[in-house]
Amino acid sequence: RNTIGFSLQGLLLQGAACTPPQGLSQIATEDPTYNPTPSLHFGWVSKKEPGPYAADRSSVVPLYLTPERETLLAELRLPCTGSETQWVQAGVALFLGENN
Repeated sequence: RNTIGFSLQGLLLQGAACTPPQGLSQIATEDPTYNPTPSLHFGWVSKKEPGPYAADRSSVVPLYLTPERETLLAELRLPCTGSETQWVQAGVALFLGENN
């Protein structure tokens, strides 16, 4: 299948840590509010095609411009441990930066 892909570096993650290949993982309460992500690789997948991650091992994570969460840029599916509900309740989100 033909996919158009790209990589992003320097995204900030709130509510979780991101470690390849597991993806999202829990953080301790004393951990920083925002955690930098490793380089993430993305690609567009047709709605007719199966996604790259099983629904029970991934979660949709919103990508916002800033932590104020006023401008939603995209929703991205990332691999994870645990359930998607766990990550939604934790308020997990990605940001392009702290002060854009």
